[in-house]
Amino acid sequence: MKTKKSSRKKVWWGIIISLVMVLLIGSVMLYKKIYSPVFNIKETAYLYIDDKKDYNELLLQLQTTGHIKNIALFKQLASAIDYHSKMKSVR
Repeated sequence: MKTKKSSRKKVWWGIIISLVMVLLIGSVMLYKKIYSPVFNIKETAYLYIDDKKDYNELLLQLQTTGHIKNIALFKQLASAIDYHSKMKSVR
């Protein structure tokens, strides 16, 4: 009787420890994905945005130059601050 309870206890502890480990690993991966640098710039780079350029052209330019790692994250951040309607001509 005692061995049955102790084996159940061991199984539950194993399940709990496994779940905690999975949650820890998932949290670290999510943290790295969110807070990793979006831009991949090793030296000074200029990106000129003229009056004629729209948001889609800017995304295409960012992708072709290779200065951005995660275009989906950039789109998400840009939509959060409503960047596509507030684009200005800057360098």
